[in-house]
Amino acid sequence: MKRIGLVLGALFLGIILFLRPHAEAPPAEFRRLSISSPGRENEPRDELRLRGAAVVPALVAVMKHRSLAESPWGKAIIDRLPASLAQRFPQAKPSTTYATPRVKAVWMLGELGPVASNAVPDLEGLRISAPEDAMQIQATIALAKIQPGSRQARSNLLAELHATFQSPRFFAAIAIGALDPTEPELLSAAIGALHDADGGVRANAAWSIAQWGPAARLAAPRLRELLNDDSQVRFTDRIPANAAYALVRVAPDQSPAAVQAMLRLQQQGVIPADSTMIPFVLALGPAATNAIPWLEECLTNRASVVSGEVAMVGLWRIQGQATPEMLALLPKLSSPAAIRALGELGPLAAAAEARLQEILADGGSSALQREAAAEALRKIRGETSGR
Repeated sequence: MKRIGLVLGALFLGIILFLRPHAEAPPAEFRRLSISSPGRENEPRDELRLRGAAVVPALVAVMKHRSLAESPWGKAIIDRLPASLAQRFPQAKPSTTYATPRVKAVWMLGELGPVASNAVPDLEGLRISAPEDAMQIQATIALAKIQPGSRQARSNLLAELHATFQSPRFFAAIAIGALDPTEPELLSAAIGALHDADGGVRANAAWSIAQWGPAARLAAPRLRELLNDDSQVRFTDRIPANAAYALVRVAPDQSPAAVQAMLRLQQQGVIPADSTMIPFVLALGPAATNAIPWLEECLTNRASVVSGEVAMVGLWRIQGQATPEMLALLPKLSSPAAIRALGELGPLAAAAEARLQEILADGGSSALQREAAAEALRKIRGETSGR
């Protein structure tokens, strides 16, 4: 009798799964989307940003499309099914990770910023009542990004930096870098997170501080200390690497110490990920002369941790001019991040104009490449942005 009841329950659940309304299909870019830190390359995210408010309804629909396991009766039935039957209901699994479609939709709404203001009521509901920590944290972060002028939204996010558990502190530390650094409480909270007992939180706080540039110069003393942070934690290799990147951004005159730390990591066999090394090289400037020998080697060494394209732009930014060896690599210039970094040199990058025009004219260039090339050309020519 008990088995018959379970079979009937499974049949009922199957009928509900078949008849229940499905969420609006998300944009094609959403299928390739992954959650990333502020300032890191993320092509699907940037493509969705270009579409702006037009993608908000679809993202809200994904965010609101709850699995059956999130309802008390659905979870009760699934928990009582034999394993052979329960596995036939994959969409009924609870959303407890940071990579589910619902969590990604919440994160992406935050990345859109104020244009996603229509999602605020639903996000508030999730922040207060979502059963999963992942959803609550991401909703809190999204609300602070969408409402940059809201002191309450900002306070809710900063409160997560003092949470008892590591997870909220970890994600709050990486999220604050997307907020306005002119708020004194933000910088104070971020510097405080650089002293967190958890290495992942310290690494994330350093990355966030890097996004604020010279406005966060007060963090420089602590960042220099973290260049030698050898704590035996999961994120050991990221702490000094992120601190080096942050130091270059907030205190360019202290770049030699940051370069020395990065070179030391490589000598120790700890190779920072591309997602850290590339922004680091592209942020270097005239003070980082001790990076020149290393980057010159990277120009021709295909086995190097830095590509020739990135090394070329890094050297150009340090030296203020391009050598024939560097110009030979201009045809390889394609990364939106490298294009933007080169454009920041203004007239000093005039030799790149022809390549940038090629990118604009090439029908195979992505919208992000064309946008970066157009902006770089405006800066090189000293023109006012057309936005």
